Amino acid sequence: MLPIRFALPALLLALAVPLRAAVSIDIDLARLRALPGADAIAERLVAALPASARERLADLDQSFGFAPGRDLQRIVVTVPDIGAPSVRLVGLPAERIAAALALAGPGTAYPNGLVGHPLPQRPQASFVVVTADQALIGRGATLAGETAPPAALPLAVAGQAVVLRLVPGAAPHLPAMKLVERCELRLDGAGAVRATVQAHDAAGADELERRFAGLQRMVAAGAEGGLERMAELAPVLAGATVARTGTTLEIAATIPAEVRARAIERLVERLTRRLGAG
Repeated sequence: MLPIRFALPALLLALAVPLRAAVSIDIDLARLRALPGADAIAERLVAALPASARERLADLDQSFGFAPGRDLQRIVVTVPDIGAPSVRLVGLPAERIAAALALAGPGTAYPNGLVGHPLPQRPQASFVVVTADQALIGRGATLAGETAPPAALPLAVAGQAVVLRLVPGAAPHLPAMKLVERCELRLDGAGAVRATVQAHDAAGADELERRFAGLQRMVAAGAEGGLERMAELAPVLAGATVARTGTTLEIAATIPAEVRARAIERLVERLTRRLGAG
């Protein structure tokens, strides 16, 4: 099912960060599609798909009048601290897709009252209708143990293309995460980055503030020493600001256009290689 493939970049991002935390990545696809250069990036990604995947995209459009890259409005990837990840898709004809999947066999009725249908190429994954235009894709074995229906998605954050929310687990991989109760990172897609970090207590907020200042100095020193990646980060962190209220830190930064362009190009190259590999 192609929606999984389109959600894969965000899922990989969440799994690639070894924070030992509950993570959700909320992507406003409508906003991303409206950004300058988005059409060219989408064309490169579609061109990198194997012919069989492009055929399935065409079949989706022909059968349902639905193309993920054109019509999906929002993807929310959730990776719990312990357990399997899941994906919520908003902006698709969920009921009609479920009806088509049901032609291959009866669905599975879960304890929460919803019905799941295995995906043709990934039978361990289950497609569940949440509303007429919203679906949940998760591991069938996980859904079989859930008694409550999926919680409503939080309201999308206005003006933000990507919102990452993180709650550290009991034994976070990074020492600094032991100081954090929760954090939220927001990217508008045009270079503005905002983060809200809630510390457990005042002492933790003090230490987080100190460590952020230390990070700024370390990156500046690395840039002066000729380290390429540090040189890219230096202008971002040099202009970053931290405002503190009690145990909450508000961090603001701007990614320069040239740094953003290079980062996007690297990401697109990695994605096209992965998509081309099937």
